[in-house]
Amino acid sequence: MPSKPRTLAGILRSRRHGDAEYNFTRRDPVVARIHGSVRWQAVRARVLRDEPVCRSCARQGLTEPAKQVDHIVPLAVAPHLAYVRSNLQPVCTACHGRKSASDRRRMGGIRALTPRGARARVGACRFFHGLDPPTCPGLTRVSYPRRSPQSP
Repeated sequence: MPSKPRTLAGILRSRRHGDAEYNFTRRDPVVARIHGSVRWQAVRARVLRDEPVCRSCARQGLTEPAKQVDHIVPLAVAPHLAYVRSNLQPVCTACHGRKSASDRRRMGGIRALTPRGARARVGACRFFHGLDPPTCPGLTRVSYPRRSPQSP
């Protein structure tokens, strides 16, 4: 008995979510402004020049060349730490991908790791600093949505 041929719909549907997540962060104006700046390019070049080996691989005794600079506390969570040298580490592409995925899992997805979401900042504050939002030094521009009283 003939059967319906398999389609790519399921594969494409599962990939669509990942594409949307990627586009969401690439369009983030805060991240784009920092990564597109001359200052960031200079800081990035200095970090890679000073420490040419991936820091994560070096801990394991490997000598993989660093290709990227990672923000230890994610840039989307703490943009004020974008150029702080102690928040930057040179990493290879594989280690950077693993660390970014780990950050996303801990914070509840890529949309939670954006400067646009107060929920992300509240969670990040508790995760990275152990503080609640009003006392956290990393949250100077958080606006909390006001809830209107529900009428019966």
